[in-house]
This record gives sequence, C-alpha cells and structure tokens, in this order.
Amino acid sequence: MFRPCQEDTFGLVQREEEIGIITAAVRRSGSGGRNLSILLEGAPGYGKTSLLDAFVDEISRAGATVLSVVCSRSEKNLQFGVLRQMIQAVLPPDGMRSAYRRLEQSTLLAVLTEAGVDGVAATLIHENFVALAAALAAENPLVIVIDDVEFIDDSSADCLLYGIRRLRSSSVTLVLARSTATADEIPHVRELGRQARLQVVRLEPLSEESVRHVVAAYAVDDVDRLAYLCHQVSGGNPLLVQAVLQDHRLEKKSGRSFEAEHGEVGENLRRAVSLCLDGVPAEVRKVAEGIAVLGPNSSPTVLDRMLDIGAGRVHRSIGILTAINFLRDGLYRHENIRLAVLTGISAGWRAELHQRASEVLFEVGATPETLAHHIFEAHSTAPSWAVCVLRSSAVQAASAGDVERADKYLELAARDGRTYATTKAIQLELAWSRDPSIAARHASGLHRALCHGQIGVPEVISLAKYELWRGHVAEVTAVLAKLDDMVANMTEDIPSEVWLFRTWLSHAYPPLAAMLRLRPPEGGPEPGSRGHENDPCTTASDALLAVLTNRADDETFSNAVRVLRAEAEPELTNDTRHTALLSLVYADQLGDAAHYCDRLLRESEQGGAVTWHALQLGIRGEIFRRCGDLRAALRVGRAALAEVSQHSWGMAIGQPLASLLLTTLTLGLLQEAAELVEWAVPPALPQSGQGLLHGYASSFFHIASGDPEAAARGFLECGERAMVWGLDMPTFVPWRSGAAEAMLALGRPEQARRLLIDQINLLDERHLRLRGASLRLIAETVHGRERRRILTSAVELLSSSGDRLELARALHDLSCAERDAGDAACADVRRRAAVRMAEECGMTLPLSRYEDDQASGDGRRPDSLTNAEQRVALLAARGHTNREIASRLSITPSTVEQHLTRVFRKLRVKRRGDLPSDLIIAGQ
Repeated sequence: MFRPCQEDTFGLVQREEEIGIITAAVRRSGSGGRNLSILLEGAPGYGKTSLLDAFVDEISRAGATVLSVVCSRSEKNLQFGVLRQMIQAVLPPDGMRSAYRRLEQSTLLAVLTEAGVDGVAATLIHENFVALAAALAAENPLVIVIDDVEFIDDSSADCLLYGIRRLRSSSVTLVLARSTATADEIPHVRELGRQARLQVVRLEPLSEESVRHVVAAYAVDDVDRLAYLCHQVSGGNPLLVQAVLQDHRLEKKSGRSFEAEHGEVGENLRRAVSLCLDGVPAEVRKVAEGIAVLGPNSSPTVLDRMLDIGAGRVHRSIGILTAINFLRDGLYRHENIRLAVLTGISAGWRAELHQRASEVLFEVGATPETLAHHIFEAHSTAPSWAVCVLRSSAVQAASAGDVERADKYLELAARDGRTYATTKAIQLELAWSRDPSIAARHASGLHRALCHGQIGVPEVISLAKYELWRGHVAEVTAVLAKLDDMVANMTEDIPSEVWLFRTWLSHAYPPLAAMLRLRPPEGGPEPGSRGHENDPCTTASDALLAVLTNRADDETFSNAVRVLRAEAEPELTNDTRHTALLSLVYADQLGDAAHYCDRLLRESEQGGAVTWHALQLGIRGEIFRRCGDLRAALRVGRAALAEVSQHSWGMAIGQPLASLLLTTLTLGLLQEAAELVEWAVPPALPQSGQGLLHGYASSFFHIASGDPEAAARGFLECGERAMVWGLDMPTFVPWRSGAAEAMLALGRPEQARRLLIDQINLLDERHLRLRGASLRLIAETVHGRERRRILTSAVELLSSSGDRLELARALHDLSCAERDAGDAACADVRRRAAVRMAEECGMTLPLSRYEDDQASGDGRRPDSLTNAEQRVALLAARGHTNREIASRLSITPSTVEQHLTRVFRKLRVKRRGDLPSDLIIAGQ
C-alpha cells in the first residue's frame, strides 16, 4: 500500500525556508506577547502536512504548547468538532480543570443536540475556551495548528475568532494550513487575518535540482535520467516524485527495467494521484476525469458540454489541476498521470463519460477515429451514427496496419442487428486481406443473414466473391440465384454494383455470368463507364474488360492510369486499383504497370494486407517476366507463392503459379517446374480466367517434357475456352504462340504459321512485344532471305517493346540467319549482343548451329549424352512420339520423358525440332 515516505528528504526538500519562516514568527509572537496568524498554502501533494508535522515536532521540543488538529470535509457540519479536537489535545493546568470539564461538556452537548446551542450557551463555550487558552499561554507560548482549515466547522471558527479578539496580548500563535485546490477565499481565514497579523507562506513545486537531490538520496544508478523522468512526470509535486521513486525501487527488486517513460503506470503513482484528487472538490475531480477520457481532444468548451458544470467552474478546475502539476496547457503533463487518473474511474462512470464524449465530439465535428475510440470505450452503439463511424474507422485502421483495433471496432458494430450484414461483409473483406482462411466465420454469418433475408445487394456480392475465391462453385451458384431473385423483385433501376459484378464475373468466372439475367434500364444502355465517368470502380472494370476483349484504346489506358494515380479515398478500394493494374499488365503497358505495382506493393506491406501484397507480388513477377528479367521474376514469383499458404490462395493461384512456372521453364529449372505443375489447385480453376493462364503455362511444361502433342492439345483447348468466353486477347493469354511452338516441335510449320498470322491480326501497333515474338516464330517456318527479313522486322519491334529476353532470342536467330547467308561479321555482332543480353536476363541462349559444328568437331554425337539418352533423342529427332519411342526401346513413356528432359537441358534446346537428326549412337 502506498504510504508517504517517512524520510526527511520527501516533502521537506526545499522546505527549510518555509519551516524557518513559521518558527521565527512563532518565536517573535512569544517574545512580543502579541498573537500572530500564519496561513500555509499548498496544492495537494506539495507536502503541506509533512511540513506541519516537522514544525510541530520542532516547536514542541522548544517548549511551546501545541494544539494540533486536522479538519475534515466529512465533519464540516459537526458543531464544535474542531474545538473538541483542540481541548482534547492537552491536559489543562491544575487550576483550570473545572473550566476544562465545563467546556468539554458544553461542546459535547452541542454535538449531541440536533437543534444546537442558543446564544447564551455559545457565549459560555467561547468564554471557557478563552479562559483555557489564556491559562495555557500563561505557562508557555501557545500554538494552535489547524490543517485543512477550509473544512473547519462554523461553530468552531466563531469560537476561534472570539478567542483571538480577546487574546491580543497573549502569546498565542495561530498556524492555519489550507489547500489551494479549494475556494480562493475562505471567510473565516479572511476574518482571522483582520483580527491578527496574518502572514502567508506558499509552498512551491520542487525545482528540477531539488528533485535530483531526492533521487540521489536513493543512491540509484543513472541518477540524471531518473531525475529527469521524475520531474517530467511530477512537475515537482513531491508526492508524485515519491511515488515514481517507490515504483522504481519495486521494479528493481523484481528484476525488471523501469519503463515509466513508456506509459506503464506503477501502483504507487496510481495511489498518489488518487490521494491528490481526494484533496480537491468533486467538480475538479470530474474535470480531471473528463480530460483523462478526452485526451488531446479536451478543451474547456467540450468539457463544459460534456460535464454540464458550467464554463466558470471548468476554467477554475483546470487552474487547480494545473497548480497541482497534473496539467500543462490544459492537458496532462505526462501520459502516466492521465493513465493513473483514468484507471481510478469506475467502469460504469468511465463508460458514461466516453458516451458523453462521443456525442459532444460528434456535434463539434471530430474525426471518425476519435469518435470510434469513445464509442468503443462506451461499449454502446446507441447513437444512430455510431455503427457507420465504427465501420469507417475500422477500415482506416486496417489500412494503417492496426488490425487489432479494426477487429474490435467491427465486433462492436456487429452487435447492431440493423446493419449486421454490412458489418460482416467488411469483416469478411478485412479478414480475407490478412488471411483468406480465417475469413470463413464471417462468411458463415453472411450465409445466415442471406437465409433470413436480412442482407443487401452489396453484401451478397461480397459473399459471392469470397466463395468464388475459395472455388466453392456450388455455394456461389446458390448465392447468385438469391441475387438474381433480389434483382428481379426490384422496382427501381438495378444498382450499378450489380452490373459491375456481372462484368467482373465475365472475366473472373465466365460460365457463371449468365446466371445474372439483368435487364438494362428502359430506354437506355447497360450501365457502365458511359454513365459513371467519375466512379473509379466502373472505370477500372471497364478498362480491364476492354483489354481482355480486345477493345482497348488510348483512352482505356489513360483511364486506368488515372485510377492508379489517384490518392487513396474510401471509394478507391484495393480491388479497384488491382483491376486497373491488371488492365495495364495484360495490355503490355509494362512501364506504367511496373511503376504503379511497386507503389501498391509498398502500401499493402505497410498496411499489413498480406493477401493483397501476395497478389501484387504475383503481378510484379509477371511484369518482370514479360520484360525478360528472369532473375527478378523468379525471386518475386517465389516470394508471392510463399506469402500465403497454398490453401489460402484459392482460385487466385492461377496467375502467380502460371507466371512462376513459365519463368522456371525458360530458365531450364525443370525440377522446380515439375513441382509447380503438381501444385494442388481448386477443381473449378479451369473454368475461370485464372484457369486460362494456368492452362497456358502448364501446356509449355509438356513441350519441355518432350510431349509436344499433349502441349498442342492443351494450347488449343485453352484457346477454345478463351474464344467462347470472349477473352481471346493474345496479350492476356497468347495461346497461339504456344500452339505454334508445339506445331514446330511436331514438324508442322504450316499450321504454326497460320496460328501466328491469326495472332498478329488480333494485335495493333501498340503491341510491339507480342508482334515481335510472333514474327520470330514465323521466321522458323521459312528459310533463306525471307527468314532474315522477318527476323529483322522482329528485332526492330522488340527493340522498343521492353522485353530484353525476347529481343535476345530474336537477335540470336537473326545471327544464325546472317551466318547462313554468309555474312559472318554481322552474325558475330548480333550473336555477342544476344548472348550479353540473355545473360543480363539470367539465362544462357542455345548455341547456334555454327557453334554446334565447331564444338563437336567430327562429333555428330555430343559426349555429354548417355547411350540411352542418345537413342531416345535420335528417335525423337526423327519425329517419333513418346509412346512410339517407349515401344521400340521397351521402356515406359515416363522414362522416355525423363530422358528427353535431360537431353534438352544438356543440348540447350527447347523443342524436338531443335534436336539434330543425325546423332551418332555409341557402338554404331
């Protein structure tokens, strides 16, 4: 339990002067035979009582008779209560025993008689007191000490004034002490000052140097730091200094470091603050509690409206709290003092204060974050606006990375049944952004609300998107059926978010889009960007759909950039900006895409939105891959898949998995690629837009594994779905390029050529990267001068495309064509540029045919191949399928595939068509 320290260092440091003033005054009064009044003033905690105790001890040892009493707020109405304390404090001289008894009996009678005493009886008491005091003063100087004189009862005060007027020539000194936290003027004290010489002694706070002396007396380490901290917390209030040091001592005994400067309030400091507040009027305590609750939003105006005690009393209370050194400039001088006051408020009263604070601050226009804090602490959503404030603040808190605060706000908001579904939808989205696997409980709440018809259209859409993320097509179908019924029963125009949702479905999961049988407004087109130019969500959605359906123009890209460039606003969600970013990536606007993707990555990382961060990493890896930076694509792609668990990825796994798979295949990391192909994906993935990306990348693995027939089937199936769904944009999924490579590996150049020409016809002059890559593949279907001409055009296009790897490939192929044409000098320049550029991208290009001849000498058989690998390679080079090779060599197709994988890697080729057809088999 906290007790004021008994060591003289506390309360008496820097008080020697005050004790000397009082002692000297008493001595002068005793020697001069004339009474004197001394008024000692000090704020609560300033050591007023400790000083009086020290003075009484000293003056008693000097031979004075001391009548020392303490007044009490609870005894202020007790008649002659203080007078009874005085007469009971000493034994009277022998000659005064009878008068003493009469005085004690008469005062006791006054206490016991409800009606009090009449004038005659009061006069008798006064005269008996004067007689007693005179007799005491005749023997030794008489000192009457009254602490907390502001609470003296009226009857005792009248008696004291009566006595002072009649004891002018006696050696009587009156020492009064009061707290400055009470009334500025006390009538009894003012009257005593007129009747006797009144000397005022005021206690000031301890100076920083005095506090240092106190700290040094403790013999602690790091005196300067602790002294500075003590003064910062206490402002020189001795009681608070003592409490901080005692807390420090307890911390040291427990072996913990003292961290009071970090907002940890010790038990002693809490009790010291409570003692200080016990010495102030009730209204001052209320103001102290109000400021503790309001924090930095505290002001006299707000406090007045919140506490309803009057502006004048608020200002006066602030002055008193400042004098105690609790406040500085109207706010708590140290957070620990505020927390100590706050913890002393009862739970019920604190909740009511927060409720009042929220209402007043709402009226004066406080920020949603401030209002949400008070609403939460009040544990009530009673005001009609409270739930909206909680939800808004939760979203902002989550964006700032304060997940815990966002969760607690939303949990309170969800108690309001009127808006339960809306709150649950927000909880679902925020939980999903951290980890989709933990969002299921909020989805369950939305399903229940849907079954009971207590849900709106936006919440249904949120639920459908989440279930689709998880690949739960059956659940999504049921939700869409409910949404379709809701839309069908609408008497007004269909909300724009429904149209946008169907647009999203048309590329996210096209088979389900037809379930929403929406009818355009009568006499008007379907809502879209035409009617919502200022809506970022509509703008971004329209931009992506235009890209995927090959309807994009310059305005499409400028709209997407405008959405990404805009500052974060409530309507500018992560989903909206992600959609705008995808439109740039899938249109091969890689410069802008890289810039804004990096910005979104920083924001999602700072806000703790793990899922969004993983999605953006996946997109950044794809941008790196499309630019030919394979090292960065590999690093970022791996980081994307590791960001969240495999289970949590859901249907969104298609894009990052496809991007990383293509990167590993290009780098020849076939073992890692094989592991990625085995990655468990949702069964519904092939029917989604993400499934197109995944199917396209997986088909390339068949080429690398030596099965171009399976690859060709995969590419053509991917293309068929893309065309049926209206998503046949080569910059999104260039399935024709993949199919052409498979056809070339199968020795079907004409089919490859037709596919590539069809692809080029779908592209315009903006699509430099894919047009150049398509021309490079077309060149493999022709020979001689035509091949060189086409490759020259491919190099020109790719030089401005930003894809350095594809440019390196084109330069390499052109160098081979130039060497075939006899232009060795140009061929060498091209080859060196291609090799350097490929190495910068993180890979090594295949050797040219000329370099093959030089390296092998007479070697029609590369020495690195085993006999078994050579036999498989020879048959594959001659056009046999894996199954045919397995039958001829009496091995399994799987063994054939493994041999071919190693052959491709050793010979640095990508397809069967690159294998030399005249390999020499060992022993032949």
